[in-house]
Order: sequence, then structure tokens, then C-alpha cells
Amino acid sequence: MAVTVSDRLLTVGRGRDREGLMPAIAGRDRDRQGSNPVAGRPGLVPITSRSCLNQGPKNGQQKLKLSIGKEEECVPCGERGLLSPTEDVIKAQKTIYCSDFPMCVAIHDNKEVYVSSYYHIDLMKDYGGFYHPMKIAGNEGHSGGQFDGIYGMSIKEDVLYVADHINCRIQKLTTSGKLLHQFGQRGSGQGELDGPAAVIAGPENRLIVSNFNNHRVQIFNEDGGWLSTIDGNGGSGDSGFRKPWGLALDSQGNLHVAAYGSGCIKVFTLNGAYVREYGNLKKPLGLAINTEGYTVVSEGDGNCLTIFDPQGNKIRKVEGLTDPWGVALGPRDGSVYVCNRMRQTVEIFVNVF
Repeated sequence: MAVTVSDRLLTVGRGRDREGLMPAIAGRDRDRQGSNPVAGRPGLVPITSRSCLNQGPKNGQQKLKLSIGKEEECVPCGERGLLSPTEDVIKAQKTIYCSDFPMCVAIHDNKEVYVSSYYHIDLMKDYGGFYHPMKIAGNEGHSGGQFDGIYGMSIKEDVLYVADHINCRIQKLTTSGKLLHQFGQRGSGQGELDGPAAVIAGPENRLIVSNFNNHRVQIFNEDGGWLSTIDGNGGSGDSGFRKPWGLALDSQGNLHVAAYGSGCIKVFTLNGAYVREYGNLKKPLGLAINTEGYTVVSEGDGNCLTIFDPQGNKIRKVEGLTDPWGVALGPRDGSVYVCNRMRQTVEIFVNVF
């Protein structure tokens, strides 16, 4: 069992429709955590004695992981709850406060941080560790450079790739927000899109796009010309999947697909051959893989990040998040950025692999 701890002992509910995507906007607590390195492991704080989980974080520090031991009575307040005397708490090393509810995050090789909300994209300018949002692109609409649901965003070199969900298209922009190209139209035919949820740049300038409503992944050339399709077959069979969301490539060139509707990660070659699946997840959304093959997944209905080793074994959870969406990895330092949507922040973790 697991208990989600934010400011009090609770299991965070979600306003998300089971088959829909957008959660209801809720209030948020802006207490944030700092850094507290312990035994050479920044951000990991051992709990050395039992404590009342109903009293919330102390010194403004949000507890973001708690592996639970047995149920006992809390002496100070008389409540019965699940207490843990020994497990580690993972805390965010840094918090970025956003101008709106963040959905996607992308990190440039120069460490610039780009965050999307539903309708626009911000460059988070770093002023000595304090990030200030600077809008570079977007507003509500259907013309080029406008958006209606930025569900996926990635970056390669100096190009931002955006999955414009409701408009059923992919947009390519410079990192300053200038529109370079767009392609896609609503439909279920070859090369058509219905609810694109993620886009990543693959080898040989190929663009890989997850089609949430069509239950498939399509591969295009850099101009938007259709090349191939990996069909989810509505979730049937070993290779089947429903409602694909996050995408990531591992070091062997295999494609990992976060199957939101199937509750697992499916792995394929870029030629479409099925490799394997792993994970038993609660609505997986964001997905990223480091150079050693470790995978981090945001679980929408689990309010957590889940970490897998290269063989697909679950090794760790980061709990206590509130509607996590997009996930990205920092260049070279192994840090993990996650959109903590309902708290209107991006949390940065280190040493989670």
C-alpha cells in the first residue's frame, strides 16, 4: 500500500474524466521544499523515527515519497494511520513556479527550460536559481503559432516540436517562438491525426507522433510526410495498446510508448516490430529514458513518478505529486523535471535513478 503525503495525510483525488484528459482546476498549496543532502545523496532524507503523518511537512518541506510500513495508532492525535520508521523521502531539489498550469516541459542542451500550458509556451529564464516565465509563443486559436491543447512538446537542437492536441496537428517552432512548419489534419486515414499527445524527433530526421484517439503511433519525415504506422489494434493482442501518450527512444533505438489506456509501457522497433511490455501503471502520461536505459514515467491517476531499470523492473516511486504530466531529463546531470500540474510548478529531482 502507499499513502500520498502532501501537506496532510490524504490520497489526492483527480478531476480527470476517466476517458477524458483535462482535470478540473483545483486550489493549490504553495509550500515548497528546499535541499537537504544526506550522506552524499542530495534530496534523500532518511526518516529515523515514527512521526505523525497528519501533521504535514515541517520547515516547509514537502514529503514526496513514502514507502509505507504497518498501520499503527498515532499517539499525539489518536488517529490510526500507516507509519514508516525507515524509508527514504525524496524531495525536489528545486521548484519552478509557472505562470499557468504546466502540461509539458522540454530542456535544451544549454539547460534552458521550456514549459507549456494549454495555450502557450514559456521560456523559464533563470536568474540565479529563480526562474521567471517569459512567453515566447502561443495563444488560443487555430492559426499557425496558436494552440488548442499542448499535450506534448520536445526539443532537438534549436527546434521545438509541439503536439497541438485539439487542432490535430504538429507545429515546429524555433526556441524563440517563430513558427517554422506545421502539418496534420483530423482524421483516421494514413498520415492523419486525431488527438496527438506527444511528438519526438527520431533518427534520420523522423518525427514520431502518438495518436491518442486513433490508438496508434505514426512516423513522419521532417516535412510531415507519412512514413509508417505502429497500430495499437485497439489494445488487442500482445502488441496492442490503447490511448498512447508519452514517447521515448532508448539507446538501442527502440521506441517506448506510454499506453495511457492500457496501463503499461509498450516497446517496439522503429520498423514496428513488437519487443516487450513492462509496468502496471495508473494512466501513464509523460515518459523519458536516460542514457543508461532507466525509464521515468508520470502516472496521472497515481499522482507519482515511477522509475524502471533497463530490464523493466520497477525500482522506485516518487509520490505526493498532484496531477503530474510532462517529464523531461536535464542534460548531462541526470535530473528529472516533472510538471506538477495542479500545484502550478515544475519540480526538479536528482538521484532518482
